[in-house]
Amino acid sequence: IGISPLKIRFFKSDRLLAALTFAAATGPALAGSYSQNFNAFANGLTMLGDGTFISSSPFNASACGVQTQRLRMSSDAITGTLSIFRLAELDPGYEVNGFDVQFDMQLTSGNPADGMSLVFGALPLSDSAGPGEEGYQLPGGMVVSFDTYINNPPETTRSIDVTVDGIQVATLPEASFGNFDLTGAVRHVTVHWDAAGLDVVWRNVATATDYVVCNNLPVPGLAPSPGDRFAFSARTGGLAETLDLDNLVVTTTTVPPIATPEVAFSELNIDNTKNEDEHCNTPGWVEIYNGTATTRDLSTYSLTDDAGTPARWTFPAGTMLGAYQYRVIYFGYDGLHPNADSRLHASFAPVKTGGYLGLYNGGVLVDSWNPYPPQAADVSYGYFGAARTLGFMETPTPALRNSGLQAAGPPVNEDVVWPRDGGLITGPLSLTLGAPLTAGGEIRYTLDNTAPLPSSTLYTAPISVTTSTNVRARIYAPARLPGKVSSRTFLKLDSSITDYRGTGQPFNSNLPVVIIDSFGRSLDAENSATPGARPYRYTYNVVLDRDPANGNRTRVTETQPDDGSPPLTTRAPVNWQGRSGMRVRGESSSGMPQRQYAWETQDNEGHDKNASILGLPADSDWVLYAPATDKSLLRNYLVYNSMFLLDGQGSAVRAKLVEVFFSQPALGGVSTDTNPEITWADYRGVYVLLEKIKRGKDRVDIAKLAPCDTSASLITGGYIFKKDKASTDPDFTTANGQLLQITEPATTVGDAQYTYLNTYMNQFETALYGANYADPVTGYRAYIDEQSFQDNEWWVEIFKQIDGYRLSTYFY
Repeated sequence: IGISPLKIRFFKSDRLLAALTFAAATGPALAGSYSQNFNAFANGLTMLGDGTFISSSPFNASACGVQTQRLRMSSDAITGTLSIFRLAELDPGYEVNGFDVQFDMQLTSGNPADGMSLVFGALPLSDSAGPGEEGYQLPGGMVVSFDTYINNPPETTRSIDVTVDGIQVATLPEASFGNFDLTGAVRHVTVHWDAAGLDVVWRNVATATDYVVCNNLPVPGLAPSPGDRFAFSARTGGLAETLDLDNLVVTTTTVPPIATPEVAFSELNIDNTKNEDEHCNTPGWVEIYNGTATTRDLSTYSLTDDAGTPARWTFPAGTMLGAYQYRVIYFGYDGLHPNADSRLHASFAPVKTGGYLGLYNGGVLVDSWNPYPPQAADVSYGYFGAARTLGFMETPTPALRNSGLQAAGPPVNEDVVWPRDGGLITGPLSLTLGAPLTAGGEIRYTLDNTAPLPSSTLYTAPISVTTSTNVRARIYAPARLPGKVSSRTFLKLDSSITDYRGTGQPFNSNLPVVIIDSFGRSLDAENSATPGARPYRYTYNVVLDRDPANGNRTRVTETQPDDGSPPLTTRAPVNWQGRSGMRVRGESSSGMPQRQYAWETQDNEGHDKNASILGLPADSDWVLYAPATDKSLLRNYLVYNSMFLLDGQGSAVRAKLVEVFFSQPALGGVSTDTNPEITWADYRGVYVLLEKIKRGKDRVDIAKLAPCDTSASLITGGYIFKKDKASTDPDFTTANGQLLQITEPATTVGDAQYTYLNTYMNQFETALYGANYADPVTGYRAYIDEQSFQDNEWWVEIFKQIDGYRLSTYFY
């Protein structure tokens, strides 16, 4: 459903420059803590008053709340519940580098349900129910799951599972720690993480027996960041269990802060095109840092780009900067924008070509860059680590501790020269890369899809490619940040495709063909229905189209022989090829043998990159829909195209039939396949390529809304929202109990926008349920586009769309 502009429409779905030298040191080690024994609270209480959040869906304090001086996460008398107990941030503004979580756990059930999870990471604040025993599969986060339900197949035992960055890294069977014990006996659990790895200890309190479930377990992908928090989440499905927590103690340690004797400069990013301010602009900015143990009043401080005018811009009265805290000041703001908030904007703008920048306190210089060097786009300049080395940093980190690569000079402004494009190959090839022109330049490369580091393989001879391979390379030079990462990916076709069924001919089709390789990662195994538990994973995708000169068929063979000689065979042209991100899509359908997938076309950094696939308007988001239950394979194809022909753009998505090969390991995780080529066994069948429903000139042509758009004239349009099953999208509930999720704006929904949309829907419901509902001026017609509503209902009814009246419906 969308509002455009005021009616809802329906459709389906190396320089030392500091003037002053600070003898920087390491500040005090900081630690956070939380403890709770639940003894002071009455039964049914869900508000503890200690900064925690307790809730369940459907809400039931007996299923999630204090019970008999313990915290109940689920009850054996209540099925079908989701619950969450979320802690407040323990170390605001700091990065955690270790934690210890201890609690008592009691489980009572004759036939246990799903279980519980302990989650650490960048938790969403909007979820009032939690994702259950599988936890939030957060980028850089970790879940320790207490899986008490045997989902057979493929499970054969209850277990404690560890998932990091969306990937399951360990399954620890129940026998390894005695047992869960379903009689309500107390088990004391310790979950400890530090640089050595993860430890989980399970204690049988009655026998005082400790079981080391895991010790120093590697957790690759765990990347804590400021703002990370802890939560417990539980679920019961058709079964039920009583699961109680007690005597909870959480302690954390953080990366020690950097100590300075004064407020000082930390980071500078003048040539900024990515980090937006509250006005949706991308001005340059400078970051200052208070490396002292006391809060500083900045009212007497000033910034200038002219040493003769120390107070060119003075901090507003009452501006405070806490101990070991950072503050960003944007440049070049005239002070006239109506949507100003608490962020700071200096009235001048330093030049990108280099110059002076000074920080003064009461007219006395406390820090300066004199001069700072010429700046590079989206690369910052400043101090790094406790030693406060000065140089360029590859990744700007506004308002956070500086991290990542640092070098004395800016990035190498040269790309790797490749001898050919990537794509499909049928035999071995040799890649000779062009010699760098940059003085002292050298090429470093990888073959495992990681970005090349200074320690990566040095290119000294042609790279031999004999199987499906992803080659990524960049140029390094002394005392400079490296150049951009570029890549070539090759997918090798096995003889079962090049000599299809022993005919001596390659596989060919009267449909376009999509060939995908996930390079040893099973997307199908990452198929939890839990919202957010299906992260996009790297794939390389090649789309081949039909060739009119070849009988209008798609021949899957190499266009360019591997030895560089002229082509000996022809095949349909490559319509598109490139890096992509994919994940399993759907809920009920995700359990079918023929999975469907969400597909993002991406650039080398994994960011969205618009592409035109098979003649469809360029965009970055697509769907490969599997018609698994449709014997004709045509129902969705015919319906969507018919809807589009009748009512045009905005009424339906465009659709194309394709055949798909997808090389990925079988269910179970990381591949041990010794033949990672594209084979006939990778054939997935006929799919329908669909556009994803989203805002765009050629998709749903509505206004783009940003969080800074708060004025009444801007917040009335640009929304897409849906009535669907649980998702990670922000949701709201109307006065009449309809749960809706917001998909556009696609990033952050501003408070004013959220309120406007919720209010609008409540007004619509009031009119619809009112006595004058049929009035064309004051009734429901004032809020919706009547014709699109009628058309939508006809399509749902005629084609018997099973979810059409209750789910899977979008609005704009």
